[in-house]
Amino acid sequence: MGFEPPVLDQHGTPAGPPPDRRAYIRREEDHGNLVRSVVSLLLAICGGLAAIFLFFAAMGAIDLGDAVAATVIAVVLGIVWFAGFFYRHRTQAGRTQWRDRERRGF
Repeated sequence: MGFEPPVLDQHGTPAGPPPDRRAYIRREEDHGNLVRSVVSLLLAICGGLAAIFLFFAAMGAIDLGDAVAATVIAVVLGIVWFAGFFYRHRTQAGRTQWRDRERRGF
């Protein structure tokens, strides 16, 4: 009374090695979408940090005269955010996205 291991079906396995998944070539459109997403993220972070600094400065927690370097950095971040906003406004990028949302039901 011994136990024998089950016999696996060898007929259904492929003959060659499995395909290499690292050989996938990224399409140019995917690369463009990735770059656009990263730029959007960076612009959002710049705007958020500038808004947080402005909020704390308005509340009086930050003295703009004492924190000159932080003030300059916040102004630069605000300018970067505004440049991205102005570019999107000038190229009508928001309207294109609005039509897609309307079509999808959002």
